[in-house]
Amino acid sequence: MPYVVCLIIVVADQLSKAAARRWLATGPVSVIPGVFQLNLTQNPGAAFGLLVNRTGLFIAITVAVLVAIVGFGRQIAAGDRRTEWGLALVAAGAVGNLIDRVWRGTVTDFLDFYIWPIFNLADMAIVGGAIIIATTIIWRREGAQP
Repeated sequence: MPYVVCLIIVVADQLSKAAARRWLATGPVSVIPGVFQLNLTQNPGAAFGLLVNRTGLFIAITVAVLVAIVGFGRQIAAGDRRTEWGLALVAAGAVGNLIDRVWRGTVTDFLDFYIWPIFNLADMAIVGGAIIIATTIIWRREGAQP
């Protein structure tokens, strides 16, 4: 099941980015004035605009992460559905942004909350997956079960 969700996230990410490139090319669209807008940007770097124009580096890192998830994911997540879902979300987000980097040389971002850097659905999947993995590790260390 996580693989189907992973595919759905990648497709939704790519469709939302294509829609953003088409409909936001003329400027931002306010959704909640002063709080949230749709604002098209092309990010040639990493999160928060770090390491601008290092596309080759990001492609290599992303491929390495995906190989690790596929290669070690089953062992890491053996019997642990939360970790399996977390890894699937991280993989989905990584693939969504990798597609942009390979085909466009930049990542399309368009979700803008003003107080945070502009992001996209793939970024949300990566962060959500990382949160699931981190909380699972913390709960295990504390002996708690969510």
